[in-house]
Amino acid sequence: MASAQRQGEDPLRAFTAVARDDWAAVKGYYRLIDQPADSEVTPGHILAPHRARSAGCRRRRRCCACRMAPI
Repeated sequence: MASAQRQGEDPLRAFTAVARDDWAAVKGYYRLIDQPADSEVTPGHILAPHRARSAGCRRRRRCCACRMAPI
């Protein structure tokens, strides 16, 4: 979550610049994204809880202001 929050503050900058010399954060970020192709760590799996909660919110409100594209 902290990595996503940092990247969200300035999405056009490289994570190494956004981390502001927090090398533990940089190491953790690269450990997360440097996974083999058959890994369970995928954008879809990472976003699955968010998508499920968003879908539930849309169903309860019967209204949605955005459309979610599949990954």
